[in-house]
Amino acid sequence: MTRITLIISFAVIFIIIVYKSMFNQSEIFLQIGHSSGVNSITFSHDGLMLASGSDDNTIKIWNNHNGDLLRTLKGHNGRVTSVAFNKDSSILVSGSDDNNINVWDVKSGEIIRKLCGHSDTVTSVAFSPDGEILASGSEDNTVILWDLNSAKAIHTLEGHTFSVTSISFRSDSLMLASGSKDNTIKLWDVKNPKVVRTLNSNKYIYSVSFSPDGSTLASGSEDQTITIWDVNSGEKVHTLSGYNGVPNDNVYSVSFCPNGTTLASAGWKTTTIWNVKSGEILYKFSGHDHNVACVAFSPDGTTVVSASKDRRIKFWDVKSGEAMHKLSGHGNTVASVSFSQDGKKMASGSHDGSVKVWDMKRGSASHTLDNNGEGIIAVSLSSDGSMLATASCNETIRVWDAESGEALRTFGGHGSCMISVSFSLDGTTLASCNMDDTLKIWDVKSGEVMQVFHGNGNEIASASFSPDASMLASGGFDGTITIRNVKTGDVLCLPSSHTSAVNSLSFSSDGALLASSDGSEMIAVWEVKSGEILRTFKARDHKVISIFFSPDGSTVASSGSDNTIKIWDVKSGEALRTLYDNTDTIIRLVAFSPDGETLVSGNLWDGTIKVWNVVVKGGMRVLGGNADFVTSVSFSPGTTSLASSCWDGTIMIWDEKSVRGVRTFYGPYGWTSTSYNSNGSMLALAAR
Repeated sequence: MTRITLIISFAVIFIIIVYKSMFNQSEIFLQIGHSSGVNSITFSHDGLMLASGSDDNTIKIWNNHNGDLLRTLKGHNGRVTSVAFNKDSSILVSGSDDNNINVWDVKSGEIIRKLCGHSDTVTSVAFSPDGEILASGSEDNTVILWDLNSAKAIHTLEGHTFSVTSISFRSDSLMLASGSKDNTIKLWDVKNPKVVRTLNSNKYIYSVSFSPDGSTLASGSEDQTITIWDVNSGEKVHTLSGYNGVPNDNVYSVSFCPNGTTLASAGWKTTTIWNVKSGEILYKFSGHDHNVACVAFSPDGTTVVSASKDRRIKFWDVKSGEAMHKLSGHGNTVASVSFSQDGKKMASGSHDGSVKVWDMKRGSASHTLDNNGEGIIAVSLSSDGSMLATASCNETIRVWDAESGEALRTFGGHGSCMISVSFSLDGTTLASCNMDDTLKIWDVKSGEVMQVFHGNGNEIASASFSPDASMLASGGFDGTITIRNVKTGDVLCLPSSHTSAVNSLSFSSDGALLASSDGSEMIAVWEVKSGEILRTFKARDHKVISIFFSPDGSTVASSGSDNTIKIWDVKSGEALRTLYDNTDTIIRLVAFSPDGETLVSGNLWDGTIKVWNVVVKGGMRVLGGNADFVTSVSFSPGTTSLASSCWDGTIMIWDEKSVRGVRTFYGPYGWTSTSYNSNGSMLALAAR
């Protein structure tokens, strides 16, 4: 397995699936794994597993199909620099800067034996294709051939004058190539260990890889080129150059496709697929934000995996073209999202002052609503997705035509920061709540206040309307929870159970249950009618930021300070699934789509919305169009629309199926809440 030593601050594993066209790329985020940088990745030969070696001194083995972590291997006293599976995938070997090689039983995770022989960092390990020999390259300038059964060194190959960076066996197991920082590649006879040929380069050799038929060898160099060598003659067949002299754009890793017709290379922020015969670039994937340290093809040749200094491991599917979109729109935290009832649209509001309406089928924003830079706290789509309501930091609520992006009317006069906004099921009225615990019911058509209810004067930290907007639950900074009947104003105070501010509330779809959290590791589920706690959930190191009931009321989703989303079984209180984000930012909010198959999350600082497939493990898409942080999300009850609001005043309507922004609106800074009316024709938003 080829590798290059790079310092990668954190390790995040996720899959990227792309169209055959280089212009269509998409991402599925699967796992947060290592606590430090990833140096090496390799597929098992059956394609079922992926192993990754890291600066955190561990190896992780992953299920390649669903992204689940199968096992963590601990036993090195230094960074793991290289990993390789044997022929039947029962054994994994790892090299480290502790100068040792560990041989692992994949099934048990135990160290079978430890190979000691190098006097410096082991940079590369590789099994011979026949499985008889293990080779290792080191910064001590040598290559060692090992017999695994006896755990003894068969031969030490000496000849390089500088660190060996990469090794590769030919398919017949009779020849080994080694690349070095002495600017040479040496071809070794494995049976009668000696140098057959030395290939000279102008710069450091970072990576070497034999073609499947063994007739050619590819090398990646510091001179930003890939050279294809004729193994028999030692002559250069091709020089592949397409890095355009970008600083630091060295070729850190090369890997042949199993059929030998294409080659993958790793460079500065890019993974490139080349036609070996013509030397043409077939695809260039620009999904990384820093050096791509290593690349490898899957055994069937349909997938390329890459690891980068940007803390990510990505899988690139160059055959299927299955679309999972990454969208650009908001430039800051996404504060709120809202789906239409049929799930076809989604609106997102951001702290960048914009609201975007997304077409979830096409995966693009059809509209951006201009909120004049005022940050959006919450959004709500009407049930049919035709209206969008936004709540902003300037203490205003705006109702928009979700199709045209036209601002229909503005409601003002709340007096303090807006927290939540919600359409009634029939879309004729709109309810809003602010931090001073004032609830207002608005006539959507006339914009007049129909009713005003005042609380007990305690400042409100969170608020949530029941799905039919008949009840409002509010959580105080003092840990109290109050449920108010929106029509009568009658109040039910729940027994004190939280010791700090109630930061999130969510009703079940029938309004019978209410979930609450206070920023600790505990979630409480209440029976609304009796006011009693039915169950509490608790997860270690998962301090809850946001909660949301699934449509059928059987599960509750929570986002936590550990950058995960947990899905809880309401009856048993057990965590059914954990979804891992890949970023360093905080997951601020979560919301289920009307059919319960999709979950969306908004991140605090990077302005992205992630769309998770709850049914299929590993299915995730990113809506990255927010310029500020997302404050609120809301599904339209009768469509596939989702609305999101952003702190900068942007509101976006998204189509949930295609994950594209359908429309973007711009309004005042500081949107706080959004809500659709019942038919989705209007969206109401509230601002501080």
